[in-house]
Parts: sequence; C-alpha cells; structure tokens
Amino acid sequence: MPVLFLVIFVNMIGFGMIFPLLPIFKIEFLLTDLQVGYIASIFAVFSLFGTLFFGILCDKFGRKYTLSIALLLGGIVYFLTGYSQSYMELLIYRGLSGFLTSCFVITFAITSDISDDSNKFRYMGILGAAFSLGFILGPAIGGYLAGDSNNIDEINLAMPFVVAGAVSLLAGVLSIIFLRETLSKEDRSLEKQANLVQSIKELYTNKKIVLFTYLTILLSLVMAGIEVYLSVWLNENFNLTARDMGYYWGLFGAVITISQLALPRFFSAKQALIGGFLIFGLSCLLLLFATNIYILIILSIFMAMGMGIIFPSINVNLAISGAKNEQGLIFGVNQSFGNLGRIIGPYALGWMFFISPNAVWIAIAVICLLTALLVLQFLEKESKQV
Repeated sequence: MPVLFLVIFVNMIGFGMIFPLLPIFKIEFLLTDLQVGYIASIFAVFSLFGTLFFGILCDKFGRKYTLSIALLLGGIVYFLTGYSQSYMELLIYRGLSGFLTSCFVITFAITSDISDDSNKFRYMGILGAAFSLGFILGPAIGGYLAGDSNNIDEINLAMPFVVAGAVSLLAGVLSIIFLRETLSKEDRSLEKQANLVQSIKELYTNKKIVLFTYLTILLSLVMAGIEVYLSVWLNENFNLTARDMGYYWGLFGAVITISQLALPRFFSAKQALIGGFLIFGLSCLLLLFATNIYILIILSIFMAMGMGIIFPSINVNLAISGAKNEQGLIFGVNQSFGNLGRIIGPYALGWMFFISPNAVWIAIAVICLLTALLVLQFLEKESKQV
C-alpha cells in the first residue's frame, strides 16, 4: 500500500501544482485568458482517454510493469514540461502528462486484487486519502518551488516540474522493486481473448456497474463545479480574500483526507455511501442559511466528510462487481466517465450559477437526496436476491 499511496499522491501533485503557475505562464508566453484555460483543461481531456487505456492494458499485460513504465514515462514528460519553449510545447506535454498520470487507475485494480471484504473499504479509503492529500499539497508545492516573487525573471518555472519528474521516476523504480504482480498469467490470457467492445457491452449489462458509473459522473461533476463556483459564492457572500480561500480549501481537503482514513474503520461501504450523500446534500442546502463564518466552516466540514466517504464506497462496490481480470477495465471505464464529469461540471453548474447562485445548492441537495434513496432501494433489492 505505501507504493500505491505514493503513486496516487505524485499524480495528484502533478495535476495541482500547475494552478499557481498559470498566471506566470500567461506572462511568459503572452497568452489570452482562453489559452490559459486550455492549459488547465487539456490535462483532464487526455486523462479521459488515459484511464480507459491503462485500465485495459493492465488487464491484458499485468499490473506491475504497466504501472511502472507509465510512471517512468510520466517522469520524463514532467522534465520536458518544465523546459517548454512555446505555448504549443506546453500544451502537448501537459496533455501527455494527463494521459500518463491516468495510470493511477491501475492502483485501484491492484488494491481490489490484494484486498478482501474485510479490508477493501479501508484500503480504498487510503487511496482516496492519497488523492486528497496530493490535491491539497499540489498547488502549495508548485508555488513554493517556483519562488516567492511577482517578477517573471525571478520565477523558476522549471523547478516544480523537475521535482515532480524526479518523484515520478522514483515511484516507477520503487514499483519495479517492491510491487508484486497481482494478476496471474492465466487471468491475463483470458482477457486477451476477449473483444474490447463486447467486453464493455457485457460490463454494462450489470445494473450495479451502471448505477455506480452514474454516481461517479454525478460526484465528479458536482465536485468540479463546486471547486469553481463555491469560491465565487464565498467571495460574494462572505468577502473572503484569495488567501482566505486558500485556507478554506486547505481545510476542506484536510477533512476529506482524514475522513477517508478514519471513517472506513467504523462504517460499512453501504452505510458510508448512503450517509455520505445525505450529509453532503443537506450541508449544501444549509449553506443558504449560513449567517456567519463559523456556521459556514461547520457546514463545510460536514460537506467534506460526506464527499470524502462517498468515493471509496463507490470503488468498493465497483471492485466486487466483476471478475479479477476485469478490474482494470471496470475502473478504467468508470474513471473515464469521472473525467467526463470533471470536464462538464464547471459548465453545467456555471449555467445554473448564472441563473441563480442559490439554485445551485438547492439542486445539489435535491439530487443527493434522490440519489441516496435510489442507492438504498437498489442495494436492499440486491441483498434480498442474494
């Protein structure tokens, strides 16, 4: 698990560390606001295809070396990104980084392989914590390594990517040395005989996988939109500064991380899934009644707790929905849909936010309540059939 934790942590740092550097790249390459947006979004677009690619590849050729090679190549691409000489080079390398760092999907398959019903939820929570921790520290590390100056000549744009590249290479080497192959040659040979399109069709005849794919899209869409528009709402309603917002999101991420590490020890995946949606939805609705910063912080803590325990719950249910030699395909397809949600989330919630900011929180609350009821009904029906 330590190596798997490191893999996800490194990948999320690579995703997040570029955000404090975007204003510098704008000056460096004389970019428009739209071009800056492309730098941020191209990573997610290529990740959409990468998660599916690596999910399929690790079922066909095994987990260990598929993951190791992707990490090593990703480290090289980070180095190249740091020394980009043009906007087009930066876009190409950023897209390649999005594609290669999607190898994190293999860690879900490995975790599913090595765990059983007694510890699967806890292990998935640990991977979720690695995501959250990398998301929290990524921007901070990127900004720190670039330097504390507004003078473009005193900023070191290469350093964050050099460090990320070195750590990615280290993770690749450690995975070669310490990871064991968890998918047998027999299981791999069975997967090679399968037709990809047919495999995906058969996968989605499973109603449970359809349900949890919907949940992944929904949660990814909501989270991506909230990351953008909750900050705007906080500024307009509570006059939070950029520094205040940094503290706020730091707290949010920290609570998610702690929840994913601690709560799986006390609740089942079913309880956490239904309770997570109820807690998150209710907290969003109560934002409308937050009259001071203290109430806001309390509600935000509950929002983060709810969000934190939903993702590992989804992954546990996905893991037990297919055979061992299908785990890569299951998680690859699922994470591709998740990336699609992350791409369209800011646009979907942005349209609603434009009509009425308060409508966003009401809509999320209603959707979460209905989703919790849907999941409860589905899982109860499934348990009766067993």
